[in-house]
Amino acid sequence: LDANAWDIGIGCAAAIFDAVGGLTTINAGGGFPLPYAGDAPDPEVIADTITTSLRRHFGAQPPRLAVEPGRVIVG
Repeated sequence: LDANAWDIGIGCAAAIFDAVGGLTTINAGGGFPLPYAGDAPDPEVIADTITTSLRRHFGAQPPRLAVEPGRVIVG
């Protein structure tokens, strides 16, 4: 379980945003891992990775972010 997977996905989405134009929202997916799944990153690490990735790939004007946290919110 690697938090950097979100960076890969956001980078791929950025290429689509560039090619298509007019897109306003990126869905960073969901089902954030719980600790029982092994060495799962903390939700804060995932959030930091997503935030950093949005800045890196989209600059100062990132798209609106949608996430589906899944079971991590209820533990």
